[in-house]
Amino acid sequence: MPLKVGISPYNGDPPCGQYCVLDQEPGSVPPPPAPQDARSWARALGGIDGGHILLQLTATGRTWTRWC
Repeated sequence: MPLKVGISPYNGDPPCGQYCVLDQEPGSVPPPPAPQDARSWARALGGIDGGHILLQLTATGRTWTRWC
């Protein structure tokens, strides 16, 4: 039976532990917003998640039972 695996980013640190990578000079980057808006702010500037990121994997499978 096939195994299905889901992957999602998970940052277990407090909001100040989130990092992003931007391809811009520091002086051209506007000040960061509140932590809960940081991801959309970084994406709007062409940024990506960076630093230490944990991944959460969820595996689901099926078993096959034969009834006689």
